[in-house]
Amino acid sequence: MEIHPEQKDGVYKQFQDVFEGIGTLPGLYHIETDPHVTPIHHAARRLPISFNDCAKKELNKMEKLGVIEKQESFTDWASPMVVVEKPNKSLRICLDPRNLNKAIKRERFTISNPEEILAKLAGAKYFSKFDATSGF
Repeated sequence: MEIHPEQKDGVYKQFQDVFEGIGTLPGLYHIETDPHVTPIHHAARRLPISFNDCAKKELNKMEKLGVIEKQESFTDWASPMVVVEKPNKSLRICLDPRNLNKAIKRERFTISNPEEILAKLAGAKYFSKFDATSGF
C-alpha cells in the first residue's frame, strides 16, 4: 500500500496532537539487571573536533527537553554515545547500549491462545490487521 503525500498531510493535520513534542511517557521506569552480569563502563568514544560545538548544543537541547539527564556521580553502567551527521549537517545523538541490553532481565508476558482471543472478539464491530514483520 502506498501513501500519497496529500494523505500523509491529512493524517498529520487530523491527528496533530499525536505528532507534537518528543513523545515521552510520564513517570519513571526501573530496569532490573541480572546481578550475575558484570557491569561494563565504556569510556567515551572520540568525537571529531568539528562535531564538538554542535554535539554540545544538541546535548543541552536534549537535557532541556527532558530526554536525557546530566549524571554527576559515577554509575556502574555507561554506554558509549554515538554521533551521526545527518544529511542536513545537524547531528543525531545516539547510544550504543548493546552490553547493557544483555544484562536486562526481561519481563515475560503470557500470550493468549487463539480460542481465548476469538472469544473476546465475539460481537466486535471493527477489526484491524497489522504486519509487524519489519517493525522495530
